[in-house]
Amino acid sequence: MVVSLKWRGKGGDVKIAGEFNGWEPSPTDRTHDMWQVNLDLKPGRYEYKWVVDGEWLLDESQRIDTDTSGNKNNILIVEEGCKDQKEEEGKAEVHEEMKEKIVDEEGEGSGDSDSWERVSVGDCSGEDLANKPEPGEPKPEPGETNPTLVGSTPSVQPGKKEVNIERVFSPGSEYNAEMNEGEKDEYMVEYWDTLDYTLMKEGLWLKQIKNKWILRRLDRAGVSSVEDKTEIEKYLFQALGIQKTLESYVSDNLGCNIQFNGSTHRYKYDDVTVECIQEGDLRTVSLRLQSELCPGLKKIYETARHLGLEKLNLV
Repeated sequence: MVVSLKWRGKGGDVKIAGEFNGWEPSPTDRTHDMWQVNLDLKPGRYEYKWVVDGEWLLDESQRIDTDTSGNKNNILIVEEGCKDQKEEEGKAEVHEEMKEKIVDEEGEGSGDSDSWERVSVGDCSGEDLANKPEPGEPKPEPGETNPTLVGSTPSVQPGKKEVNIERVFSPGSEYNAEMNEGEKDEYMVEYWDTLDYTLMKEGLWLKQIKNKWILRRLDRAGVSSVEDKTEIEKYLFQALGIQKTLESYVSDNLGCNIQFNGSTHRYKYDDVTVECIQEGDLRTVSLRLQSELCPGLKKIYETARHLGLEKLNLV
């Protein structure tokens, strides 16, 4: 399994040493503003350090552990199907926003934000659906929108299952529809961690919005969110090694390391719920609809075009 390790710190001569090479410093390659080495390793756990201009250093942005002799080393976990560890971690936050699945096929969701999931099904996903005519309808000319889909409500025939559908977009330069209507809410977004970012090194991000706590956790499937207080305390105990309540962790062990303004603006466009969320410089717009799957997806993408939305971009 080939994995890539990168050193982005200063240094003129950068080598790497670890359990994978008998702790003998090995050369790395200079690529733009970083040093990089590709290693062909079997799945397992490896300890390593960087040797920069003769000095043995840790990469503070990566996982660190202390061995039986009291030495601190970086930790590399190689799993089946694992790619560049740092690259995968960087993609994980995007994966959380983009991951899609069918849920609530019986149409029993309450309709508020916590009950919605993103939807993707084979031929029923993709923007081409917005202009795909129903059987027997005339095919629109290139650049022309199927008029039967504009402003219409997807029909749900008896016996057809409804699902909660959500798609997340980025607002384009033309996005300003209905911006003076609907419900608006402003708040502060805060991320909590130890002074040396222990949680982040363990793939955990503790987020607070008003009185609501959310723990985002990096796992093999991507990034999952935990909102149950007991579950949050369980993961904090695993990371910090101290059994406490969430309130005690916050008062005794954690500090607000990152803080920025956030806001939510929710309104209706026809029968589609539009929710624009801004946290710092990041803005996303989600479109939600309860409908039969394929007609609902068509309506979602057609609404996105009317509002001037673009493909999700978190960069």
